[in-house]
Amino acid sequence: IMRANIPKSKGMNNQAAMLQQVQKMQEDMAAKQAELEEREYEVSAGGGAVTIKMNGKKQVLSETFALCGHNIGHDELKWIYEFQMVRGINLLCQHLEGYSIRGIRKRDYPPAMYNQQPWWSEYDKFVEAMSREGMVLAEGNVKANVLLLHPMTTAWTLFDATDETPVIELQDKFLDDIKKLEEKHVAFHLGDETLIERHGRIENGKLVIGNQAYDTVINSLCDTLLPNTELVLEEYVAQGGVLYDSVDYIESNTIIDDPSIVYSKRFYDDFTVHYFVNPSDERKTADINACGKVLYGSPNWGDYTAEVTVTPASSPNCGLLVRATNPGAPTFLNA
Repeated sequence: IMRANIPKSKGMNNQAAMLQQVQKMQEDMAAKQAELEEREYEVSAGGGAVTIKMNGKKQVLSETFALCGHNIGHDELKWIYEFQMVRGINLLCQHLEGYSIRGIRKRDYPPAMYNQQPWWSEYDKFVEAMSREGMVLAEGNVKANVLLLHPMTTAWTLFDATDETPVIELQDKFLDDIKKLEEKHVAFHLGDETLIERHGRIENGKLVIGNQAYDTVINSLCDTLLPNTELVLEEYVAQGGVLYDSVDYIESNTIIDDPSIVYSKRFYDDFTVHYFVNPSDERKTADINACGKVLYGSPNWGDYTAEVTVTPASSPNCGLLVRATNPGAPTFLNA
């Protein structure tokens, strides 16, 4: 696996000053790597995962848990990692496993994910659970119809090393758009302009980037676009593609009736996996609507509803995987 830390990648100001932007750097990685530190994260954690999925690569790696402190337990570890998995990460790289924490090592981006921890003897259970969830997410196909254009080009035009306010305001609006789409439970990707220029094309009214095809594009914040992006969007609209200037036009997915539950899904030949994560510290009860494991063609097939409880982030079991048989596929009842 090719991996490398990308410093100063958090926030558009850092990217504009130090990196230009991050997604292009992740394009050629065999498995995308992102180092997420501490116990607080932004909702845009899946940006790099999008780059890898556009390229058709299965595994998306994240180096995780740095600076969480030695006093962290399996419950918070699971909350941190499932926060990422529901947004596209599926391969865990723990930070860090020091054979010794003597001297200054004790303060080197803790926790130490090794036998210094009192829970080390039980740690294999956590790793096994995360590995299984990651395998289910990695082996399934990702499909998103909606592309939200990333306003990094606009951030470049606003960047001023002496005044970060304009870019910070732009970033806050962008994160708000991402949150709105997540609350609608819509499958969407972030569209980087440099990747669109390198890999984008229009086919049958869809914007195709790598192995992903989008029939809805949202340009809500890009006041400045690269010339190639403007040409691509013109052709896209000319072929009948839908272009919105606000995320508010996107209809909500009725898969679950609680907007605070974060949702994603994976497609297999005979079934679909629906993945729900409760990022809060409160217990949630919600209705989910999906095709259940019932005989195809039976009454009410395709209108299966169940009430489920998605336990809080503080619980060791906060993620929920639901397998739904695809229309026409054999089930355990008729196979």
